[in-house]
Amino acid sequence: MKSIALMLILLLLRFRNGQGIYLESPVSGDKVCVGTETGLAKLGSSSYHYKKMYRQFEDCTYVFGNLEITHLKAGQDASFLSNIRVVTGYVLLFGNEMDIPLTSLVFVRGDMTYEGYTIVIAMSPNVYLPALTEIGGSVKLFMPNCFLDSIHWQYISRGKVVRALGLEKPADKCDQCSDACAAQGHCWGPEQDMCQSVPMVQCDVACQNSTCYKEDMLGCCHPQCVGGCTDGWINSACHYCRHFYYKGRCIEDCPDGTYYIGGDCIDLN
Repeated sequence: MKSIALMLILLLLRFRNGQGIYLESPVSGDKVCVGTETGLAKLGSSSYHYKKMYRQFEDCTYVFGNLEITHLKAGQDASFLSNIRVVTGYVLLFGNEMDIPLTSLVFVRGDMTYEGYTIVIAMSPNVYLPALTEIGGSVKLFMPNCFLDSIHWQYISRGKVVRALGLEKPADKCDQCSDACAAQGHCWGPEQDMCQSVPMVQCDVACQNSTCYKEDMLGCCHPQCVGGCTDGWINSACHYCRHFYYKGRCIEDCPDGTYYIGGDCIDLN
């Protein structure tokens, strides 16, 4: 009932002022917007398609659904994407002629998938995801650039990683990561703030969510944690929550007497 009520609110507010921000959490301040399900389609002219995406995701930090960024042209401003932290569905990046700065994106949960994949990147030359710590499913890359190919996807993906059609150019022609990334050698771009930020820790087999802060059984994070933790097996020590946050803890479902906005459970009274 809570989720049905929330969706009714979202739908009622969806077209207000033609904007994509529907609800703001009083707990975290997350601005929740509803995602899209248009796939590879281009909606009208390039200008109209861009404006529709801009209004959908401007100022958004939490996408309830899918993030589909397609057919962006050179010279269009994509900075409106830089605040998005969480996507509950899938991410589809296709046919873009410009950089895609998803620089705050931490978690793609994958409640919905695109042809079985949680992230699909195709014909998009530069994609910046330096904060990304977990992908809830599989990844498909079409002709990835050198930087995407350098990423340690197995540390952040819970599914398979498929590279289709090979690299966009020969490996010996690839640009190098910044010296700041030299310790790990994995980066999303050439700048020093584009290093892959995931700690390269081999988690114990006992870790239920493959997330840990040190390499033994006691170092396993709680199953509701995303992106690591500061103490083992405790749902109040998570860096981010897999589902919901309530009174200092990460939980799977909001309790009775609450409703949710984005990833926050909020008391009705």
